[in-house]
Amino acid sequence: KDSNGPGTTATIGPIVITEPAIPAVGVTVIENDITVIVESGGATPYQYSIDGGATYTSTNTFTDLTDGAYFIQVVDANGCVFHYSVILIDITATHDPVESVAFTISPNPTNGQVRLEMNNSAGEQLQMKIMDMTGRVVFSTTISETGPVIRKYDLKDLDSGFYQVWVGNEKVWGTKKLAIAR
Repeated sequence: KDSNGPGTTATIGPIVITEPAIPAVGVTVIENDITVIVESGGATPYQYSIDGGATYTSTNTFTDLTDGAYFIQVVDANGCVFHYSVILIDITATHDPVESVAFTISPNPTNGQVRLEMNNSAGEQLQMKIMDMTGRVVFSTTISETGPVIRKYDLKDLDSGFYQVWVGNEKVWGTKKLAIAR
């Protein structure tokens, strides 16, 4: 019971929440340097990561990087990750880097049980990372077998949604999209 008596109702609103627009992000790679350019939008200041969000810095330029795969993330002042990409730097290459790890992940879409199949004929030690739409790594494992590889994974702890599966190392890599639907 309030001061107006029983059965009194009040209307509040409308409440309008305005979120900043998601900014466009450009990633420039020149030899072994990465520069991340954020257009206006989001909540400044931005933080930048080249290791998938393990560490962040306010600097948007990363120089003198060694050959390898870099997992670029940008987060704004509200903690919203609004950009994710994988950049491969290979300054000794005589050709543009290309996806070179062929694999299948099935069924796709899945209810959480997946099967990874590939042929690791070069015997490379590889990482498999599954990232959500914000670029956060939600599953990771090492693949060290040589030759045909068949592995089963239970992803029951992941929510329904779309994910990026990345298999690779600093020299070779491949990606697939994965949908989990329950």
